[in-house]
Amino acid sequence: MGLRDLGAIDQLFPEIKTLIEVPQDREWHPEGDVFVHTCLVIDRARELIDDLPCPKQVTVMLAALAMISANPRRLNSLTAFAFARHEEAGVEPALSFLDKLNIHTLDGYDVRAQVVALVRDHLKPGEYYKKREEVGDGAFRRLARKCELDLLYRVAKADSLAATPTGSRAAQWYGAEAQEWFIEQCARAGS
Repeated sequence: MGLRDLGAIDQLFPEIKTLIEVPQDREWHPEGDVFVHTCLVIDRARELIDDLPCPKQVTVMLAALAMISANPRRLNSLTAFAFARHEEAGVEPALSFLDKLNIHTLDGYDVRAQVVALVRDHLKPGEYYKKREEVGDGAFRRLARKCELDLLYRVAKADSLAATPTGSRAAQWYGAEAQEWFIEQCARAGS
């Protein structure tokens, strides 16, 4: 029995409850509604963090939850322009969520700042991949000043693993190949 079955989500995290039955474009998200996608992202994120210290594990997990739950109503009808802007729109709701949890630092690590940066930039690996012929090392260095690229890679990879069947349109734009290209370019750029 889970938190949803017990009604605990309703009481503790109503913002998570708002994800349930919010549809997504099947072409990009064949896995189901926003709640299902969020659960899958969290599961995939958990699989990608064992080698990290605890504060960074917490950061990745909170970002995985906050990046989708930040703005579920907009996900149903995103245009291409709105899709490109939904990352930034997620910042305020993510801050509100972190306020509710009273999350700031953990063992001296600024979890809050990193979660916000990861929410804001979680689509950057796919965007960079899509424009890989135009993106230079400077773009990676600028991004590295805003967030930890290794953590961004993990959050973006968790998101893509939760939603991208091989050969789908989404897989071509931000699937596993895009994420692996991104982390290789980060290393090459020294970021």
